[in-house]
Amino acid sequence: MKKTFKKLMAALLAVALLCAMAVPAFAADAPGSITINNAVSGKTYNVYRILDIATHNDGYTGIVYKTNDKWSNFINSTDVKSKYFTAVGNDGVITVRDDLNADDAKALAVSAKAWLGAHTDITADATAITATSSTVNFTNLELGYYLVVSSGWDEAVEVVCSLDTTKPDVEINEKNGKPTIEKKIVDNGDVDENTANIGDYVQFKLTVNVIDGKPTNYVIHDKMSTGLTFVNTAEHPVVVNVGSRTLTSTEYSFKDTITDGCTFELKINDNILQPNDVVTVTYYGQVNSSAVINGDNTNEAKLTYGTNGNSTCEKTTTKVFGFKVFKHAGTDKTTLLAGADFRLYKTVGETTYYAQFDSNGLLTGWATEATASGVTITSNNTGALVLNGLDAGTYYLEETKAPDGYNKLITPVTVTISKEGVVSPAENGIVYVSNNAGATLPSTGGMGTTLFYVIGGGLMVAAVVLLVTKKRMENK
Repeated sequence: MKKTFKKLMAALLAVALLCAMAVPAFAADAPGSITINNAVSGKTYNVYRILDIATHNDGYTGIVYKTNDKWSNFINSTDVKSKYFTAVGNDGVITVRDDLNADDAKALAVSAKAWLGAHTDITADATAITATSSTVNFTNLELGYYLVVSSGWDEAVEVVCSLDTTKPDVEINEKNGKPTIEKKIVDNGDVDENTANIGDYVQFKLTVNVIDGKPTNYVIHDKMSTGLTFVNTAEHPVVVNVGSRTLTSTEYSFKDTITDGCTFELKINDNILQPNDVVTVTYYGQVNSSAVINGDNTNEAKLTYGTNGNSTCEKTTTKVFGFKVFKHAGTDKTTLLAGADFRLYKTVGETTYYAQFDSNGLLTGWATEATASGVTITSNNTGALVLNGLDAGTYYLEETKAPDGYNKLITPVTVTISKEGVVSPAENGIVYVSNNAGATLPSTGGMGTTLFYVIGGGLMVAAVVLLVTKKRMENK
């Protein structure tokens, strides 16, 4: 007895989008129906009968499938015929391989949809339905073996199912999971926000959870604000992983010269991703001189997928800080002093790093030498000093030269910047530094001490002379 397509139908029951069977009917010419549950509003659904059911007048018993004339070329194509069937008779009756499984059934649906895309002359076997609710129902369908497809914003449905004389009504439960994207900054863990100096490299991490359908056209779009510069070097590379495997450059395409406002776009080849894969992408941005001071420097990313699917944007924020220094006389904060020289430094372990600034007070780098260029900064003619481009942390403001007629600070001023940008000690973000006028006593070991020694020694000599003189007068 010739084999039927019943084995393939059994395999389909294991497919994620399986065909759930309703109460059987027995009339040979009874109409069938396909109901799609969990449909997505706005998606358009179509059904195509790729196999017909042979009638009893054809001389067959049981359920026998024959090639639908519109799909004859597909069924008889070399790849399809050799993969799924052991025979296709001259009368169109097919004999199915007896070792087909659920993956084979799913692959058949994918192949049939691809064929459909290349043969637009093949018409659907029912009027297309655009979903307006969560249920789509095709009724009065001739019995046979159907391809069900959809188009829309996410993963298209690709399902094959059978309507036969014993089970003419089929329900399909569509899975509409959307891929998700998460964006983080790698900074002592994965965080949404960090702080940095101008010139620092910031590492970003994107995590994409692939949907359980057929993942296609996955493109990551990244946009950095003007305060961040995208970097892709040997020291700061772009790395793409699927699970624990690092992709080679031939498994994705990368563009960083684009006109849509994005900084770069990364597309993963369609044949790379499988349902439920987890994709991670790490890459770097460098904080540049255009960074917003005491504000947000953002990096946004989104995912597009399928035909026109879009994720929501994911955003991280990098903050860069700064503060002003007002040099004033004594306790009078309104009398500002020009011409004071300062150095700003920090310590990391046992190493001291001196901040280097340009003429506008913008951080340009760090030096280990106190005499390096850009280290000395001077209060301007209004007594003000601007220090911008700093990370959160603890700094030391050291006065190296006081204004003429004023005394230099003996100890540095300790300045802290919190992760929220709060500067301490400060008033409204301004660090006030006082200088006192007038002379001070010289320090130990100076000329003044010598003078004290000389004067003291002279007094002692005078005292001795006076004492001796007095003794002589008493003895007379």
